[in-house]
Amino acid sequence: MLGGYFAALASVPFLGYGWQFLHGSSIVFAGWRIPVPAGFYMTEGERSRTLWRLSIGMPIRKGPYGQITLFHQSKPVSGREFDRDLEAGFVRAAQIEGYALSAKRELRVADTRAVCFEFTRFGEQDCAVRCAVENGAVWPWYTGTQ
Repeated sequence: MLGGYFAALASVPFLGYGWQFLHGSSIVFAGWRIPVPAGFYMTEGERSRTLWRLSIGMPIRKGPYGQITLFHQSKPVSGREFDRDLEAGFVRAAQIEGYALSAKRELRVADTRAVCFEFTRFGEQDCAVRCAVENGAVWPWYTGTQ
């Protein structure tokens, strides 16, 4: 029994390859075809899809990991609402999770803009990047090790 438990923990990094063997190397979400990076697998939420990559021993042993969550925005956000509420909401939510804001970047995405916030935890290698696309249907977020 104990051997089966350790075998299950050792197989965690290979979940992505098994998932991709069964489902392929991309997903369709909110009208977009999105590639799934090698070694990642996907779980579905009500309005999100999360791509995971874990290391051996997870979740028992802390190790490198990556989580990319794609959120579907049913009501696009733009203008003052986007600028006024976005940063405060992202920072407040990150602080609850123990993160502090370390950088903010604005990017062009086609004919609109995206704003990304990078957060880190003091003394740890964990980081979080939360991006929002103005009038965008999908917002990508990353949580994992640096």
